[in-house]
Amino acid sequence: MRKFLLFTAAAILIASVGVQAKRYDSYTGLVMCGYQGWGSSPEDGSNRGWGCYTNYGQFKEFKPGSCAIDCWPDVSEYEVTYATPFKYADGTTARICSPADYSTVDTHFRWMKEAGIDGVFMQRFAFYLHPGNENQKAHFDKVFDHAMKAAQKYGRTVALMYDLSGLAEGDYERIIKDWEEISSKYDIYNRKKGSDCYLYHNGKPLLAIWGIGFPDRPYGFETPEKLVKFFKDKNNPLYCSLHLGVPAYWREFGSDCRKDPKLHELIEIADIIHPWTAGRYRTYEEYDKYLETVKGDIAWAEEHGKGYAPSVWPGFSWHNKYSAWAFNEVPRDSGRYLWKQLAGAVNAGAKMIYVSMFDEIEEGTAIFKIAREVPVGESQFVALDDDIPADHFMWLAGLASKALKKGKQLPEVMPRR
Repeated sequence: MRKFLLFTAAAILIASVGVQAKRYDSYTGLVMCGYQGWGSSPEDGSNRGWGCYTNYGQFKEFKPGSCAIDCWPDVSEYEVTYATPFKYADGTTARICSPADYSTVDTHFRWMKEAGIDGVFMQRFAFYLHPGNENQKAHFDKVFDHAMKAAQKYGRTVALMYDLSGLAEGDYERIIKDWEEISSKYDIYNRKKGSDCYLYHNGKPLLAIWGIGFPDRPYGFETPEKLVKFFKDKNNPLYCSLHLGVPAYWREFGSDCRKDPKLHELIEIADIIHPWTAGRYRTYEEYDKYLETVKGDIAWAEEHGKGYAPSVWPGFSWHNKYSAWAFNEVPRDSGRYLWKQLAGAVNAGAKMIYVSMFDEIEEGTAIFKIAREVPVGESQFVALDDDIPADHFMWLAGLASKALKKGKQLPEVMPRR
């Protein structure tokens, strides 16, 4: 009898988890976040050292005065954490988490569900596919697998984003091969049951390519054009919908953009435009000015039959990695800075939003739970504001998602719970 009861309880648990699975047929009406997944520990089995915590070895040690992150994660809810050389003011050891552990990624997707965030774009950098980076690729393969499993469990969605940073000769073929392997492994084109949480748009899997048209990149348009035309060839079995990450001032070839009509040619082929805005404005007044660009972009996208996903971010700090940047360069202001952008985008008519980022503690743009009490010493960390809950930034993003789905406007003043 006891065995039967245990079996029944297990069956109920499995069924309750399975019920969460959900298909997403369009980016329209969704708030998605970027997801880096690049933290590590020398003890997590990934053989990547501390990963982004030391910028993959740029800093030889991970210790006060030698680190590459500006926020410290709130690790109070993780099943697995790792000790570091950092200490709190009371002398206790500060710990970090690693997405190499499934339980860490599971926690993140649970938070997304609780907050109402629809899902994430999993970042996949082109240079991780280069020969000699096998450990890096294996780590991100594992993190993607964790994300697919957790998204299925919590009814969230996942899409893949290739970041062309570090693009090299031969990456055209490497990226295609990589997508072919991933889409085959999860049977994404057939929406295989059990991994059908992958995001679709316009009837096809949505694939993002980020980093097209930026003047500070050593590559031009040759490889990006090959990729765009390959994935938008309707005779190609790997045909997908495309989401392109482009400069903030892409429409009028502004200061952050290569002044080449090839950019518009590629945008015309793709499905969704995603302007990158981090650092393009740093004050509320500058955002008000940029909002006019957003409105013009939305009008252009509607006229040309394209989706438009404005990028919003909670604040910015990149001091520990690059000391030339001021600490807490763009303050988070207890969520008001993020809310200003969310309300601006929704009320301007955006139908989808990209939040930069979910877990980006390196640049201080993370909206997941960061620590209120941070380590002390030579490295400074942006702490969670005292007047807000730990999940406040995720909750704000969830409110924007609800507004998109109901076709409602957002109040200009940030709400409180």
